[in-house]
Amino acid sequence: MKIFRPACVVVVSIVLSQAAAAQQLQPLTCKARNVEPECHGHACEVVVPWPAEGERVFDINRVHRGDVRLTTNSTLALTIVGVNFLKYSLQPRYQDQMLDTASALQTLVSAVAAPVAMVPQGVIDLPESAPFGASLDQWSGRLRAVADRLDVSLRRFQKVTVTDSERAVIADLRFSMLAAREDLDAVRARVLDELRSGSAGGLQRFQAFSAIEAIHQLVVSRLEAFIEGARLTCEGWTWSPPRTEKGGTVVVVTLTPLTSTRYTQEAPLAISYLVHSAFPFVVSAGYAYTTLADVRFEQVRGLGGQDLYGMTRNEPNTHTLAAYLSYSLKPIRIPMLVTAGTDVARPGDRTFVGASVEFKKAVFSIGVANGSVLQGNHPVQEPVSNGSTTLRTLYGDISADTQWKTFAGISFVVF
Repeated sequence: MKIFRPACVVVVSIVLSQAAAAQQLQPLTCKARNVEPECHGHACEVVVPWPAEGERVFDINRVHRGDVRLTTNSTLALTIVGVNFLKYSLQPRYQDQMLDTASALQTLVSAVAAPVAMVPQGVIDLPESAPFGASLDQWSGRLRAVADRLDVSLRRFQKVTVTDSERAVIADLRFSMLAAREDLDAVRARVLDELRSGSAGGLQRFQAFSAIEAIHQLVVSRLEAFIEGARLTCEGWTWSPPRTEKGGTVVVVTLTPLTSTRYTQEAPLAISYLVHSAFPFVVSAGYAYTTLADVRFEQVRGLGGQDLYGMTRNEPNTHTLAAYLSYSLKPIRIPMLVTAGTDVARPGDRTFVGASVEFKKAVFSIGVANGSVLQGNHPVQEPVSNGSTTLRTLYGDISADTQWKTFAGISFVVF
C-alpha cells in the first residue's frame, strides 16, 4: 500500500461561534425575510434587499416613512439579504471612510474559494498494513469527492445576487454539506481508532495519517465556510455602522461587493438615513387654522391732512403656514407630543400650543392660539375722494387686544 504526502499544506482556520460549531444536521429553510423594521428602545434592525438591477440606492427614511427614527443614541443593524455570500463579501464605507469591520466576511469568502492541493510529491510505504491503508484510501477518496463537490457547487452561483429559487438550492446544498461534514468526521474517527490499535510501522502509519489529516483540515475548513456562507445567503448578513454623534446628520453607507480576490465590477449599494438629536424633539411645518380674527390696517391720509387708519382685512378666522416644535412623550410611554408653533409669515405674532399625534410623517395638532387682534378706535366717515358721495370708515387710532382661541393644524416632519 502506498500513501502520498503533500509537499506543503496550509491550514485555513475559520473561527465560528460555538452555536455554529455545534449546529445539528437539520435542513435550512430560506424563508423570505420580513422587510418591516424592528425597533426596540434604541436598537433598530432594518432589512435591506439587494436590488438585482436598477439604481442601487436605499433611503431608509423614504422606504420606511415614520417607522424608523434614529437618534444619536440609536444602534442600527443593517441586514443585507439577496446576496451570494458564497462568492462575494461586502466592503463597507461609512461617510467616505473605508471600514475594515467586514474582514471576517472577506476571510469567509476566501476560505470558501481556497483550493485544496491533492497533488502528491512523496511516497510512503506501509508494509503489513493493508487494512489501515485501505481506510486511508477511503478517507482520501471521500476528501477528494467533497472538494470536487464544493468546486462544482460554487461554479453554479457566479452573480452577486441570488433568486428565491437559487436560495432554496443553496439551502439544500448546505444540508448536504453538513451531512458530508459528519461523514468525514466519522471516517476520520475510524481511521484514528485503527491507527491507535495497530503496531506495525507505527511511525510510517502516523506520518501517513498526518498527511491525510492536513488535507482533511483544509477540506473541513472549506466545508465550514461554505455552510456559513450558505446560511448568510439564506438569512442575510447583519452589520452595524458606527453611531453618529451629531444630530441632523444624513448618513450615507456604501457596501461594495468583492470576490475572494477583492476584485469587483459590481456597483455598490448606497444606504442613507437621517440621524436625529437624542432629545425627542420633532420639527415640522404645515398648516394652522385658528378662530383668532385676522384684522389688518394701513395708515392713510385723511382729506383734512390728518393721519388715519383704514382697515384692509377683516377675517373672523385665520389660516396660515406655521412651523412647529414638538416634544415626544414616547419615552414615558404616552403616544403623543407636546407642541408649540408660530406663524411663518409673521413669526411671534401668533403662537400655538397644544397636543399632537404623529402618524408616519404627518403630525396632527389641536390646542389654543395666542395672538393680538387689532381693532380701530374713534371711527370717522369720509368720502373716498373729493366730490365723491361714497363714504369710507377710517379710524383715528388702533389698539391690540391679546386673545386666546382654539387652533388645529396638520404638519409634516422635517427632522
